[in-house]
Amino acid sequence: MTTEGDEGMDWIERAERLVEYHVEAAEFVRRVGSQLPNNPGDAESVCLLWTQADDLDETLCGLFDQMNGRLLNGEGRIEVTRGADVTEGFGSEPELVYQCTWTLEWSAQSSISFVLSIGPRSGAVALAAAAIRSEWTQLRLPLDETQAKRALGLAYYRATIGQQSS
Repeated sequence: MTTEGDEGMDWIERAERLVEYHVEAAEFVRRVGSQLPNNPGDAESVCLLWTQADDLDETLCGLFDQMNGRLLNGEGRIEVTRGADVTEGFGSEPELVYQCTWTLEWSAQSSISFVLSIGPRSGAVALAAAAIRSEWTQLRLPLDETQAKRALGLAYYRATIGQQSS
């Protein structure tokens, strides 16, 4: 149940979802820990990330569906993944971040992605969009759909021009 005009789930649903994700998130953090230095307490950040991703999923996939239908004649493929990486995006020092990524790919050289990240130490959450091998455009949260559409248009341009000049 959501309140009218409110984006995403209400606060009770969010609290329930956080608890529901805990076991899966703890296992995910354990698997990441075999490759990257992390902390078992990161499960809370992962639960927060995945709950935020749930709020964004319908909108982001809907934008990709529109692009795929109108610009790619339905030939693209949408993929949603979860992961972790070490990045310098949240501060001066490299930091482990957990990520949810939505990707629209239409060839081996052409794709566009949204990446939602959380730094478990800083608690910072970020959303960005880009074409493969291109500059990232940071987006505000809560998501401004108009801003997201502009970022996707630019990313599509960069992916298409980049493919033509290869």
